[in-house]
Amino acid sequence: MLYLLTVVASSNARAQRSIDPARRVVLAEPPPNRLREQFVWTANDAAALDPTLQARVRGQNDKVEPHFFRAHFYVEQVPREATLYLAGPRAATVYLNGQVVLQSTDHPTRPKGLTVLHAAVSAALRPGENVIAIEAMRGHSSLHTGADATINQVTYGEVLACKIVPQSTGIDAKPLVISDGSWRSVLASGTGWQEPGFDDTSWPRVQALGVLGMKSDFLQWNADAGLYTWPGYAGISDRLRVFSLQPVTDTKSADGETVDFGREISGRVRITTRSSEPLTVQVSYGESREEAERGKSYLGTRTMLIPPRSISYGPKSGFRYVRVIAPQSLLRRIQIDAQGITYPVRYLGWFESSDPTVNRIWETAAYTARLCMQEGIWDGVKRDRARWMGDLDVTGRTISSVFGEDAAVEETMKDIIGEPPVTRDINTIVGYSALWITGQAELYRHSGDRNYLQAMRVPLMQLVKRMESEVDADGVFRNHEGHKVFVDWSEGFSSDTAESRVATGFELTRAFDEAAFLFEQLGDKEEAAQARTEADQMRAAARVHELTGETFGQRWQTNAMAVLSGSTDAGERDAIWGQILSHIGEGDAVITPYYGYYVLSAMAELGHGREALDWMRRYWGGMLEEGATSFWEAYDPHWPKQDFHAYLQADGKQGYYVSLAHGWSSGPAPWLMERVLGIRPTDAGFREVTIAPELDGLKWARGAEPTPRGAIRVEVSANVVMVTLPPETRATVRLPFSADAVVKQNGRLLPTWDEAGNQKKIVLDHAGTYRFDVTSPLVTEEKHHAP
Repeated sequence: MLYLLTVVASSNARAQRSIDPARRVVLAEPPPNRLREQFVWTANDAAALDPTLQARVRGQNDKVEPHFFRAHFYVEQVPREATLYLAGPRAATVYLNGQVVLQSTDHPTRPKGLTVLHAAVSAALRPGENVIAIEAMRGHSSLHTGADATINQVTYGEVLACKIVPQSTGIDAKPLVISDGSWRSVLASGTGWQEPGFDDTSWPRVQALGVLGMKSDFLQWNADAGLYTWPGYAGISDRLRVFSLQPVTDTKSADGETVDFGREISGRVRITTRSSEPLTVQVSYGESREEAERGKSYLGTRTMLIPPRSISYGPKSGFRYVRVIAPQSLLRRIQIDAQGITYPVRYLGWFESSDPTVNRIWETAAYTARLCMQEGIWDGVKRDRARWMGDLDVTGRTISSVFGEDAAVEETMKDIIGEPPVTRDINTIVGYSALWITGQAELYRHSGDRNYLQAMRVPLMQLVKRMESEVDADGVFRNHEGHKVFVDWSEGFSSDTAESRVATGFELTRAFDEAAFLFEQLGDKEEAAQARTEADQMRAAARVHELTGETFGQRWQTNAMAVLSGSTDAGERDAIWGQILSHIGEGDAVITPYYGYYVLSAMAELGHGREALDWMRRYWGGMLEEGATSFWEAYDPHWPKQDFHAYLQADGKQGYYVSLAHGWSSGPAPWLMERVLGIRPTDAGFREVTIAPELDGLKWARGAEPTPRGAIRVEVSANVVMVTLPPETRATVRLPFSADAVVKQNGRLLPTWDEAGNQKKIVLDHAGTYRFDVTSPLVTEEKHHAP
């Protein structure tokens, strides 16, 4: 009992010093979605549903012919006030009983997401039957064709939502009419189509996509960023939780106030007023102060109308700072705070060491991943707010290692690949198909969820076949068919180049190996053998076609993936370390924190974990020194420090566009568990695990990793290693001791060498706590380990 109390106290202490505000506050359920209005569009005319129509959408001004909508509704008594709300179109004319009540022209500078238009319409209503008629042009699109059909339709701008509320602007009430499947729509309207007496019975019913805010697809890509002004809209599913967060500082000026919440958060600004008059302010979010204050906000400057004696919310996003633009006389009448939006998880895994910087890196990495757990696991909470497999390959490892929330990873993996048949690469990127498989294998080692793996069997087989078709007969990925290629946001790696093709080839090699593992788990020996053969062929081909001297070119990314794919021999591994990876961070080449995880892993694989840990301190620690509270999408220590956010580069762009909270940058969290604590699952659900701790220059380290049957805990110092195993877990323990060390296990002398002079494996196959005492200091050189 005393031990349990100690563990609880330690856990509470970690929570108190955590950067994650959701660990220290009461989480509440989000407001229920009581909306009934749906997104609708003209039937059989959505580009996302038809490749021939998709071919017509290549720019903002393609496929912009007008669409015509009509609906009938009954009003028993005309209200004193009524407000029409319309979202979706970039331009629209709305008729109510033949009278124009709203006319909006195209504004290409409108901020991201659906724009909500509104108009007072009480004067145009009449008792009895009413008719609303709308001429609309599709909204501005962002054309993210890597997503599924539903979200593509939203991002193509081919949606319309409408309702009339019997209240003044900004106040919610039961609507008089809503957009739903009863509406009718055509492309060719006919004369008098806007008049109440027009016969629209021959018009087809609309395509109804679903209720606003009810599908996770509607909440991606900032598509719903503008719906914050839609009465009753929250856009927060019941899987998430909310909490209140007060600013830590505020800076006032004549025309406004900037509040700082002290850390990156996912959520929305909240403004409360007790004023008896409606108020209007403008808000600008920023992940950095400069983004919020210099008119460079990714979401743009937004107008908030605050009804009397009410609470109003701004758009959902990732931010730390909010600039509220209004005169001081108005600001004195409002209260500003934030509503955080978070996925409800516990930190089942944890890590501590003798180095405060390393501890802070782990904590920040874990928090970065949690921020991205929203409606599925997103790449970032500012942009893109979407499911990308490259991001998930790293973020998923963090989530499994820290939160044990494998179900969330499973759901996102399933959403990313979609329903069979698999007819294209994951997110339309060849390497992301490979990462879906490597991510799937790592997930299965953590979760052991055989039912889920069995459900993924058909998509897995189809994806492997697709990958096989993209590799030439000689085992080289040359991209003759012109597939989309992406490795990293770094010169030569974010488009189809010779360098990116080589690195992608190594990603494919690694994926075929992991596919073989998954097929073996499924009992498909033939498919496993074929995948293994494909991997071996690619390894052999790389040595013939891609090797330049003893390395695979001069880039960190390519050589790191060559090591991780098993495509190197001992001499090449020495050369890759000496010529390439030992110089990480030097020169003009750029690497993102995303591929930095694979470089850390390759350095450790080559026996240079101490150097990897030093580089982690310089690279991820460099972000912390520059004020990071979550890890950034892109970073180079050489980029200017003055107004740092203006100089970050990613996605072919530079500046405030670049995300300061990106899950793919969370790699240090799982790496520290894998390398320093040495915990690596080798069979499904941690039924088999290797524990090989390496201090890599630290004085001590301790932590735990969740498994389906409880946590594995490891503590390591210069002379003591302690391992705690949950039930039904078989561990092979490797202790980094020297040849003359004397080792005791739970007080008993432990034979450490066999008759042939090889280090013995220590196998633990019962739950419990095991203590290993060493009479001479533990060492961390890889050469002391048996092959």
